[in-house]
Amino acid sequence: MKPHFYAIVNQHAGNYRGRQIWHKIQDHLIGSDIRLSVLISTYAGAPRDFAYDLAANLPDKPSNIVILAFGGDGTLHEVLNGLLDADRKYPLPLAYLPAGSGNDFARGAKMRPAGRWQAGLEDLLQVNKSSQVNIAAYQLHGETHKHYFMNSFGIGFDGTAVQEANRSKHKKFFNHLGLGAITYLVAALISVFTTRSFPAQIQTDHFNKKFSNAFFIDRDQSALFRWRPKNCPGCQYHRAEFKASSVPKKKFVPGVCKSSHSHPRKLPL
Repeated sequence: MKPHFYAIVNQHAGNYRGRQIWHKIQDHLIGSDIRLSVLISTYAGAPRDFAYDLAANLPDKPSNIVILAFGGDGTLHEVLNGLLDADRKYPLPLAYLPAGSGNDFARGAKMRPAGRWQAGLEDLLQVNKSSQVNIAAYQLHGETHKHYFMNSFGIGFDGTAVQEANRSKHKKFFNHLGLGAITYLVAALISVFTTRSFPAQIQTDHFNKKFSNAFFIDRDQSALFRWRPKNCPGCQYHRAEFKASSVPKKKFVPGVCKSSHSHPRKLPL
């Protein structure tokens, strides 16, 4: 049975290049007699809202429905969280076609870039069953609900750098030139000097350590990608381990070019 794709599309991905690529993908799917329903993101948070509405209202039973996220890392993150917020007995499979400026998840998962959308789409259409992908969860102090991620999670410097890049007035310009990575490089350099250190504590059932002067706390992407799918088509969820690193600012700043780390540890999630 052919899939019925519910596509959640970020038309602003890749500085609007995503809009042009999506129209080509849409025409190809329709021409291939693939059933397609399209939801276009028009405001911040729309992909998460769309994903939740679909997961909450579509029948909770096995079907040929596949949720297709089209955009960058942020779009994928929002769609994933929207699907999991609905807490279904039969989770809807999630497929992804990258079209952002960073595409960190796509690179880590060895997926085709947006410029090779034909090959990426063919990879997707050859998938005939969902597969498991490791994801992780975190919960903020004072909140009762969890947040989920597949790509990366960081507190401090790296989070500040990403926020700085997303707010940058030059991001669209560099994306238009195909040099989106420069935005993140500049943001990282600025954030080295603007991010303040903070006290932190990492605690699990087997590990408890306090840090008085942390500059950032990050988890190692490689541990979550024990298996690297071509199109992450089936987000079934199970526990995994990941590496967390805490780096004090006084060690980080002189060692920016040395990628200094202070004893990463595996934490059970």
